[in-house]
Amino acid sequence: MGATGQKVRRSPSSMQDEKDNTPMHAGFTAVPSKEDPILEESYRSARLSCLQFVDSRKWHYFLMFLLFVDFFGNCVAVSFTSQDNFHKFGLKARLASSGCAAFYVFDMFIRLTSLRAAMFRNVPSVFDLLALVLLGVSLFARFWKADDPKKVWITEGGFIDKYDTIRSYKSNQIEQYLTAVYCFFVAIRIILKPRSRTFSKKLHKYANHDNLRISMSSLRASLRRIPGITAVAVEMMETDLVIICGRDEGNMSREELMQFLQKALLYRPKDLSANAFLAHLRDIDAQSNHAAYGAFDVVKSTFRH
Repeated sequence: MGATGQKVRRSPSSMQDEKDNTPMHAGFTAVPSKEDPILEESYRSARLSCLQFVDSRKWHYFLMFLLFVDFFGNCVAVSFTSQDNFHKFGLKARLASSGCAAFYVFDMFIRLTSLRAAMFRNVPSVFDLLALVLLGVSLFARFWKADDPKKVWITEGGFIDKYDTIRSYKSNQIEQYLTAVYCFFVAIRIILKPRSRTFSKKLHKYANHDNLRISMSSLRASLRRIPGITAVAVEMMETDLVIICGRDEGNMSREELMQFLQKALLYRPKDLSANAFLAHLRDIDAQSNHAAYGAFDVVKSTFRH
């Protein structure tokens, strides 16, 4: 360097020993995150709360009760009527089914918003969604082809054999058959609903990992105890930590921890494998709104995702 060059010194980090001779280098500027972590965490917390609501016991049994009443009521209407008199009960049955369908759509909308792509990893959930769509189509057909005594149209048909003429008559009043199809899809949903709920309930505990707050001080302490780690490597990892998090103390999110670990693996000792390096991070403390987690849970969940 020229004689006019200026030396820039950086104050020792909290991870550096007093007797460490780590060379100092130019300072750096933390890169701000593009997304607001508070808003992102609030959004995920809202999704989890909505999912827990639709998976709660009260809501589940309320919805199952509606499905049963909807199925039983329409089955009675179909069983004890005929094409000639179904129009007397058709309007009431359609309105009752429409009220129940409103709750079905609300429940499925909350599930799709909360689970998003994860919902399509479960076969019963996919078929439950398909059954709801077909249920809605059949309900629309019931309104479209509603029986009306003023619009009865009877078609004569049949065939002639060598002995006699066999005649048949067909009516355009087919709402009774459409109601039977509607009952079939309601029955499918009664079968699939508990299975899809079981799948989504398993995701509750994994969703809590998205709200984990990992202590940065415990991470620093764990890094210093890794055997064979050099002071220069520790200094570089601390630099990456501050750049990723935008701060040098407090807590970090699971995404920030994952980004840091991917970079930190580059500074591990040559004779230390990646699994052994991560195994030494046993003092990382993390907590959510409901529970506390150890390093094993944090690291395992991070790399599973």
